Amino acid sequence: MAKLGYSGRVVLAALLFIGAAALFYVTSLPKEGEQAPRSSLKPGTAFGWPARAVALAGDGVAGFADGEARLARFADPFGLAIDRQGTLYIADAGDTNRIRKMSPEGVVTSLAGGREGFADGTAAEAAFNTPSGLAIDKARNLFVADTGNNAIRKVTPEGVVTTLAGDGRAGYRDGPAGQARFNGPIGVAVDGSGTVFVADSYNDRIRAISPAGQVTTVAGAGVPGFQDGAGDQAKFDTPCALLVDAKGELIVADTRNDALRRIDGAGRVSTVSRPEGTASFWRPVSLAMTSDGFLYVGTMGAGRIFQVSPAGETRGLTGLDIDIERGDTSALRVVQPNGLAVGPDGTLLVADSPARRLRRIVPRAEGDLPVAEEAPVLPRTSVSWPVNPKLGFHEIVGTVGEVRGNDQGDSRDHFHAGLDVQANMGRRSSRWRRRRSASHCRPGAMTR
Repeated sequence: MAKLGYSGRVVLAALLFIGAAALFYVTSLPKEGEQAPRSSLKPGTAFGWPARAVALAGDGVAGFADGEARLARFADPFGLAIDRQGTLYIADAGDTNRIRKMSPEGVVTSLAGGREGFADGTAAEAAFNTPSGLAIDKARNLFVADTGNNAIRKVTPEGVVTTLAGDGRAGYRDGPAGQARFNGPIGVAVDGSGTVFVADSYNDRIRAISPAGQVTTVAGAGVPGFQDGAGDQAKFDTPCALLVDAKGELIVADTRNDALRRIDGAGRVSTVSRPEGTASFWRPVSLAMTSDGFLYVGTMGAGRIFQVSPAGETRGLTGLDIDIERGDTSALRVVQPNGLAVGPDGTLLVADSPARRLRRIVPRAEGDLPVAEEAPVLPRTSVSWPVNPKLGFHEIVGTVGEVRGNDQGDSRDHFHAGLDVQANMGRRSSRWRRRRSASHCRPGAMTR
């Protein structure tokens, strides 16, 4: 499979996916007095608990607005991270290219960024290009997988942005952080020693950045595949998320392999889970872990979120064919959980990117009813459509051959959704499947 880069000025969108409006569905409730089953190995977190989604922030309209949570506006909320005080950090990509934060009181503000580009600086002086995964250390420093810039950025609690590693060009190179190269990194994690780990998605590798500023490759052969083994003997296919567990080992969402992988301290890669059927991790793209070792996995398929016990058992938490039947449109559900975080109280938080909202997944109690979400107030347009309402708002799903890119300051290459094939202006194109590179996109949309 040809690998996908991110550099370039103009991209040709060959396949664009835009999530549908969010729905949520509540199915059968436990009987009175009945409790959700718990793992026999690790008490504390319920296993397979009945869940429901509730609103956290965002009005559902793509754009930018800080303020009260329900009135805040996001363009493309993706990665999440939360500190011990309960402040939630959001990588908001799309036209926003900001790092946002929400206080425990529910007020959304901007921490850094606000324009597309590659610039260090304080707050609005800094620039990002499709920020994706987030991680936070003990000092509340944020680490950002700045996907479009092929770099890893650091944001202090005061909003000072510096480049931790990567020279801004897509490629593969270990060594001093400023000379290292990544190719569309999407996931990032940090351990207790300050080592930052990177899901170098389009290099099919897991990389590490030491506190001394040296970039090394932890595992991955650099070609797509599915193979366990040590170091460069192992193979991944577009890994998009990772985290560090209590033992200091890495858990990786191996996205196009529909699998969870583990990397131990010696760099040996093994497969944690690759279920089939209803419990399948179709394109796992986000991860979060509780303090007692329960793993949550967000997938790109039908808004599904799974729970994996410390013993390796898998249960569906929410999503199509889990707690919602096909064809049911009576209530809300998560559309696509691209970002997950576990709050200090154990609450599961979700970045529902296509819905432009943040959500909480909370236990469902007997008597809970589906709660309709307030529909976004969409702007009227000056375009006269051939269907009613002629002057109303209509969603365009996508067109083959649609030009998206960065030409003379007009940038359209920063969406997380879609398959973008890179080419310079005026270049003669061949069949889109014979691509050499593409901008960062929805990994599940790629074809071989």
